[in-house]
Amino acid sequence: MEYASAIRSTISTIESEYKRLAAFFRTFDDARWKQPTYCPDWDASQIAGHITLGAAFFASTVRNGLEGNYGFPLGAKDGNEFMQIRTTFMNDLAALPGDQRVDRFEEEMRKYLDLMKSLTPEDYKKRAWHRRGILPLPYFIIQRLNELVLHEWDIRNDPEAPVNPGPQEVATENLRQRYPIFYNLSPISGLEGVFRFETTDTGQLSAMEIQNGEAADCTGANTNYDASFFATASDFLLLVSGRGTIPEKEKSGDFRIEGDRAKADAIIPSLFFPI
Repeated sequence: MEYASAIRSTISTIESEYKRLAAFFRTFDDARWKQPTYCPDWDASQIAGHITLGAAFFASTVRNGLEGNYGFPLGAKDGNEFMQIRTTFMNDLAALPGDQRVDRFEEEMRKYLDLMKSLTPEDYKKRAWHRRGILPLPYFIIQRLNELVLHEWDIRNDPEAPVNPGPQEVATENLRQRYPIFYNLSPISGLEGVFRFETTDTGQLSAMEIQNGEAADCTGANTNYDASFFATASDFLLLVSGRGTIPEKEKSGDFRIEGDRAKADAIIPSLFFPI
């Protein structure tokens, strides 16, 4: 399917969201930066360091991918060195005064966006390194928006609250691209079927077909579904990144599955897990 329009919309949303987040961060005093978050062992300053790192990491790995290089980003020679660079980067940012920390966040986001805006539809066909595998370049755009949405939610640290509604529609629409990408990293032998995902609050629908061992977006196709999943847009976004679990959400009535339960259970671990 053609996603160029969706990718451009996502880049625009990332730009408005990082600016809004930067303004939010600039309201923090030292005590607010040190408050605990939804992420165990990370305070707000560490999460800000993490999302700043994400911009630098994604820009570096995309630049590599454009050249057909699937090596480690940020100049790392191997996985251990990449993790060392990652840790040092985050710790250095967490140690900065608040305003300087936000300055670095804005700087890395501007550089990231300059690169993403320069990509062409032909570039979208290329791939780059991620710790989960060699992924299509559009992943590094749709996931960047997800990270801004999810880590703001982490910092606000109210597990009963939904994600910020502003970018929610665009981020949810992108799940149609994300589901096949992640299923195809660990396909299930012999499994075939069509799976439907519907938001109960915004009415957004996406669908994925698994055929001959490979998943693909089939949103909009006139077909029967083997299993359907229902949740709010916010819950889908939280669940695909491990914020909560399917059993918990089913028990509370916030997540519903209809159709072939065995097939639904088979794909859940591929689609709903921490990233």
